[in-house]
Amino acid sequence: MNKLMLVPSELDKDQYGGLNFKSASDIPSKRIQWYWSGMIAEGKFHVFAGDAGIGKTQILCNITATVSRGGIFSGEKEPCLQGKVLYLTGEDGASDTIIPRLKACGATLDNVTVLDPLKADGGLFSLSENLDSVADMVKDDGNYKLFIIDPVTAFCDDKFDNNSVTSVRSLATKLSAFAEDTGVAVIGLTHLTKDDQRKAVNRILGSGAWVHASRVVLGAVHADGQYYFGKWKANITDCTPVYTYRMVERPLDDLGYVHYIEFDDYPMLGRSLDEFQSVSTGRGATGASVRDILERLLQDGDWHLKEELVDAVGRQVECSIKTIERVAFDEMSVDRQNTSETPSRVLWRLPS
Repeated sequence: MNKLMLVPSELDKDQYGGLNFKSASDIPSKRIQWYWSGMIAEGKFHVFAGDAGIGKTQILCNITATVSRGGIFSGEKEPCLQGKVLYLTGEDGASDTIIPRLKACGATLDNVTVLDPLKADGGLFSLSENLDSVADMVKDDGNYKLFIIDPVTAFCDDKFDNNSVTSVRSLATKLSAFAEDTGVAVIGLTHLTKDDQRKAVNRILGSGAWVHASRVVLGAVHADGQYYFGKWKANITDCTPVYTYRMVERPLDDLGYVHYIEFDDYPMLGRSLDEFQSVSTGRGATGASVRDILERLLQDGDWHLKEELVDAVGRQVECSIKTIERVAFDEMSVDRQNTSETPSRVLWRLPS
């Protein structure tokens, strides 16, 4: 068919291989919208990384809960825009870990959707193959604000190579396009290597394309007995401030004590996460984490059952009972005594 006989719409599709060219004057400019100012942006892809045992999933549950209820993030004065959150988890059980933590954080559960990693046909969810279907669902609903992928590497197909620039760039580009197309903020969780001689942003597991493709790289560290949350890299804002947080627990219905995190009300203005060296790996760091938890649990000065203390520490830090006992006796000099019941049970408390 002669191109001169084509109607304009057909000609547009046929010319230049179907590529779309737009004049800059026809593209409307808009301000970046933030759910959490300078931290989580509407329609952008974020990477979140940190060492093991510092509450990364608990932080994601806190963020999820805040968006779901339209709460106020640390350092903010006004509530964030309330909306639905889609949560995809591949390492923690939804019923015994994610949902209890969301409840502890005060989430509006009707605004949280858990995406099952198993499809109806028994196959595993794949970001490469199934992301378009997620986009269709999100756009059909119209109320989703956030998509959590915990962790992002758990939902890659067999051909994916996390150390390949090509593989990572391809998937990260798809996630960025998903965020842009749907207007949903996407946070993909990943981990750090154990090479603590390099900057943390350079320790993100896999190809550096994760860092280059995301607009904001969030991070969490444990240093000097304190937990810090902030940014290691940002293209659309700066890397300040830093937010301190605490790992706490509370009794919840019939679920027992549930662990979650609380952010302090006031951020550390003018500080960036690079200023804090993570010490959350190795024996010394494990000991520091155990001591932090024990001091918090025993701060009331009362007697507590050793078995409950050991269980509480073990749910937050990967360590042995011997490590907990070493910290308790050698570093903290806890008092101990036995109950009068038979068989007796061991009690601990901080020395008066």
